[in-house]
Amino acid sequence: MITETKDLSKCYGCFACANICPKNCITLKQDEEGFFMPHVDTQTCINCGVCDKVCIIDKKQKQYLPIHKKPKCIYGYYSNDIQRKKSASGGLSYALSEFIISNGGVVFGVVGKWFEDVHHVKVDSLRGLEEISGSKNIQSRVGEAYREVKKELKRGRQVLFTGTPCQVAALYSYLEKDYENLYTADLVCHGVPSQKVLKSYISQLENEKGQKIVKFGRDETFQYLPVQYIAWFEDGTYQEIMPEDSYYRKGFLSNLFQRKSCAQCKFSKFPRIADVSMGDVMFSVDTPQSELDPHNLGVSLGTVNSIKGETLLTKISPNFVSYPLDTETAATYNRWLSHGIENNKLCLLYTSPSPRDCS
Repeated sequence: MITETKDLSKCYGCFACANICPKNCITLKQDEEGFFMPHVDTQTCINCGVCDKVCIIDKKQKQYLPIHKKPKCIYGYYSNDIQRKKSASGGLSYALSEFIISNGGVVFGVVGKWFEDVHHVKVDSLRGLEEISGSKNIQSRVGEAYREVKKELKRGRQVLFTGTPCQVAALYSYLEKDYENLYTADLVCHGVPSQKVLKSYISQLENEKGQKIVKFGRDETFQYLPVQYIAWFEDGTYQEIMPEDSYYRKGFLSNLFQRKSCAQCKFSKFPRIADVSMGDVMFSVDTPQSELDPHNLGVSLGTVNSIKGETLLTKISPNFVSYPLDTETAATYNRWLSHGIENNKLCLLYTSPSPRDCS
């Protein structure tokens, strides 16, 4: 079983083992640091070994699907400003999802508040698509999403799966083969932060205000930058949190409380594992800011990593305005497009008084 055959310090929390288990005896639970880890019911386990086979620990990109050695980079935005304001950046994810659903397909994306149950769901309507819009910044609970993806693929429906690079890799490993009707999009990932750390940070903000927070994160009411987070309280008031004032953001960018396996991730770098990779443009590009984003609504960074990705980008062009971007420039200014995060040797957790060994 996986808990005996794998070094779980490298575990991604991807849920592949739980989805593949024929006896449903593997569950993923949050450990003391707030990360999903596999647990096996040894009374039910039949030692079939399929969990060990599907596990993505120590697997490499070349063990998956053919992809471009050198991706094509673009930047751009969704042409509808109202929807663009609701998106995480420039609306690339929404444009891809809208195309799939409008053509009778289904999208697997993430819902949930940052401090509650963030999880994958299946969406097949534009109204449902609203629920998965926006940034969550916490790795989702995949649940049985890979099983549901396979069912939809076998029915012949077009499927778009969005998630972290390791979740996309886990889906491919679970499916064991390519499907012509499967499309994937991963995030330019800066590692998976501890959910307990985020909850602790939010509790700190609540204690300072003396009010419960009912909504936290980016909000379409506000401009994209420079505000980092908006904390909405139960009395209707809100607090704007700037980047320089957020201890959570500082710790996240310093890699203090990311999952240990994130520093060893084989999937958050070139060549990318998904058909399309999605992130933010927060650096200078060829188009002047006054023309590209005059209302400060956000701009998407994308890499097209496969033939399928090229097809998707062409299909969404009526609704998504895009410009070519030199790959080296994109990777220079958004390092996590081509490199995983580095270990921070301190790795101090809000939830732990002593440093965690990240070596």
